[in-house]
Amino acid sequence: MGKKELGNAALKERVDGEFRDVPLSDLWRDQPLVLLILRRPGCAMCREQALLTWQAKDRICSGGALLALVVHEWQVTQMEALVPKYWGGRAFYDPKKALFAACHNGKVAKESPMKLLFPCTKASHNCRECRKRGVITEWNKEGSAKVLGGTMV
Repeated sequence: MGKKELGNAALKERVDGEFRDVPLSDLWRDQPLVLLILRRPGCAMCREQALLTWQAKDRICSGGALLALVVHEWQVTQMEALVPKYWGGRAFYDPKKALFAACHNGKVAKESPMKLLFPCTKASHNCRECRKRGVITEWNKEGSAKVLGGTMV
């Protein structure tokens, strides 16, 4: 998926309780753009990654870039728990998962959430380590854990 096709992607931003369409190309028109493309807002590891990325905002944006978050499912309770506690900036909803596909060579990458149940997998190890660090004290299992996220500059 090229920049032109990606620029036509329609994201949604919630403003005053209503969604408004935002063409992705509007976000990078006047400045560089760094997107954290989050797997699941209720996930402990995703919340920790959002928090750590937001804490690094000054370094990431020192060259004038805009830092934004994208989710593939918008559950009001999940987003209210994520923003602003773990993410202080703009958050967008990608209902067609265009950015999720762009992170993985044009196809939405999916993973089985069962990997978290097996103690020897990297995902299970990362989840345990996240909980041990204690940075994130609240999480849940609501929503789809299959769609993989990523970071896009």
